[in-house]
Amino acid sequence: MKTIARAIIVFALYGVIFYRIATNHRDNRTIVWGCVTLIMVFGMGMMLQFPNPPYGLMASIGLLVFILGIYTLALAVRDVIRWARRPKRS
Repeated sequence: MKTIARAIIVFALYGVIFYRIATNHRDNRTIVWGCVTLIMVFGMGMMLQFPNPPYGLMASIGLLVFILGIYTLALAVRDVIRWARRPKRS
């Protein structure tokens, strides 16, 4: 039961932080979310070096990294589509 409560707290904390980042950086979303994803991957790698990392925390961070990676790819595809549809200058 404590693991579920901790996972909910972690999701809520990350949700607030991500919401603040998203509202402050609307123009460079792809770059900002890509950097956040990389930081979380490196942080997760550093946590794996500890002898007994908390499973609930590692699982929630792993899920967040996966979701952020998919979201970043979707933003990159959206930027490419916008770039391709833009009228060409002559």
